[in-house]
Amino acid sequence: MAALVSDLFSVSGLVCVVTGGGTGIGKWTAEAFDANGAAKVFILGRRTAELQKVAKGAPNSTIIPVTCDVTNRESLQAAVAEIRKHTTFINVLVSNAGYLASTKFMKVPHEPGSAEDVAKFLWASEAEDKGVFDTNVESVYWLFTAFLTLLHAGNTEESSVYRQKEIDSQFIAVASLSGLLKKTLTGYMYNASKAACVHFAKGVSHDFAHLNIRANTICPGAFVTGMTDKFLPPVAEKRGGMPVETHPAGRTGTAEDVAGLMLFLASRAGAYMNGSVINIDGGHLSMTPSVT
Repeated sequence: MAALVSDLFSVSGLVCVVTGGGTGIGKWTAEAFDANGAAKVFILGRRTAELQKVAKGAPNSTIIPVTCDVTNRESLQAAVAEIRKHTTFINVLVSNAGYLASTKFMKVPHEPGSAEDVAKFLWASEAEDKGVFDTNVESVYWLFTAFLTLLHAGNTEESSVYRQKEIDSQFIAVASLSGLLKKTLTGYMYNASKAACVHFAKGVSHDFAHLNIRANTICPGAFVTGMTDKFLPPVAEKRGGMPVETHPAGRTGTAEDVAGLMLFLASRAGAYMNGSVINIDGGHLSMTPSVT
């Protein structure tokens, strides 16, 4: 039987939840789902105005904004309750919300210098470092736990497209290439937090197999988003905008790169994926020492 692209990569009828959906990778993911036929796409984030802007611009009007602080368990519970007003199940849960401590980005000392100076630098931002782990590790755990019942229902509800197509519900963790690198450009805590995110998703893929819940991780490299636009100019998205010595693609990633990968994972084309870690980095990991 011939496999048609329109069938393989279809997300028609899916019910999805995307955190950090007001900007960057979360926004691009939600827009891709909406544009390609998803039934409902709930976007979570703290900034209501940003969420509403994304929802208003959705061509198929399937994006539903839900104000939520993913680092707060009560806020997560309230978000789940709100979403239950619209659906009895979800098919895809994308954990995308993240935090990057700006005082550490590209400033970790690598040159020989005073141990005292380095220690002072690393000691200085306890609140920022705690924020990194609260958002990039703890909130991922609580998010998955809060939506576990709805995810499982995506496998059992008769109206679920995944059940009809015999595709298992899926948790997609957006980690970072930083979680796979030895070189620290984004701060030790950020690298460690993203490595933890990768490991958590691997654990989910194993421990929840009995509930037919899959988990996959994507590790984005350089993308121009709200977290990185101070360090990566928009020109970086153009061919030649990044040095090929570190980024063989010669550019940063774009919305289309994110959309293509997310549509693959959420559709029949990616139905056999579980426990996978996918780099989307223009080849940067090939040019940089990794942890494995």
